Amino acid sequence: MEIRYSVSVKTSSRPHLCQLIARDISANTVGEITDRFPAGTFMPVTLVRTIPTRVAAVNAAILRCALA
Repeated sequence: MEIRYSVSVKTSSRPHLCQLIARDISANTVGEITDRFPAGTFMPVTLVRTIPTRVAAVNAAILRCALA
């Protein structure tokens, strides 16, 4: 499952993590990855990521982004 998302933070002087999930037709989580942004990463940034899944997924989402 592929997801395109944009990240913009107030300060890029600290590292950040974004947790991405993929869900099946019944809204079960079938895949998950964590994107890591080191301190000093240029923001805003638009990314395309592939989330590996154990069964077919129908959507993907950002579960949360936070300071690392």
